[in-house]
Amino acid sequence: MSRGTHRLIREGASLVESPEEILAEIGFEPAHEPSNVPTPPTAGPGVGILDALRGETLTAEELARRLSRPLTTVLVQVVELEMTGQVARTPGGLYRLVRSSS
Repeated sequence: MSRGTHRLIREGASLVESPEEILAEIGFEPAHEPSNVPTPPTAGPGVGILDALRGETLTAEELARRLSRPLTTVLVQVVELEMTGQVARTPGGLYRLVRSSS
């Protein structure tokens, strides 16, 4: 069962634990330091995800079903929301809203 994982390690796969590490691995440097206070979107695809996660913890598949969107689209949007600090991925692949301190 670990044959695929072992192959990735042999081929030089990198361990990453956050979206920022993935971006750094592929050479993407942000233009400026991100703010500690995320700005909630007022329009666009992120709003539906934030609304769906209000009071819920869901997988990307559940979000895609609820929003009637392709899974790949939802995954991209969730990563963008993770990078802005509005959504966090929890163990088991579940996503939740990040509570602000205000």
